[in-house]
Amino acid sequence: MATVHANGVDLRVNRYRVGHDGGRPVVVFVHGLGIVDHSGLAFTLGMPLATEAETILYALRGHGHSQVVASGYRVADHVADLVGLLDTLGVAEPVHLVGCSYGGAVTVTAAAHHPSRVAALFLIDPVLPVDGWPGRILAMLEPAAAQRALFDWFRPMLIA
Repeated sequence: MATVHANGVDLRVNRYRVGHDGGRPVVVFVHGLGIVDHSGLAFTLGMPLATEAETILYALRGHGHSQVVASGYRVADHVADLVGLLDTLGVAEPVHLVGCSYGGAVTVTAAAHHPSRVAALFLIDPVLPVDGWPGRILAMLEPAAAQRALFDWFRPMLIA
């Protein structure tokens, strides 16, 4: 796992490629919001696919081991992070984007605003940026936030 500075933020990135050299498609995975990061996708899809493609998985800003910053959590910010990450990694060819949950909103928006950077788009249980979608996201995140607050309250007792 490496840390890559892109679009003004440090992102944790895993890049997998196994086997023969030569031209391969590049597949970039974008995970959802909340208490998730890219690790689940790495084990289930990223590493197995690495024998046929170069796979790139990263934790969105504020998730996993990526940098937590005071602002910049809009879809446009995450799209700028994605494009900045590709630039920093030197990936110039169009990539295959896999968006899971909120990652669907990021990848669809990236494809709409940067079509020359996207070869294909794959969506897994996507959240799509349509009218009213932030309210639906907040309704889903509030229970997760409550669980996190409860965990943070119990943490000192668990560590002691």
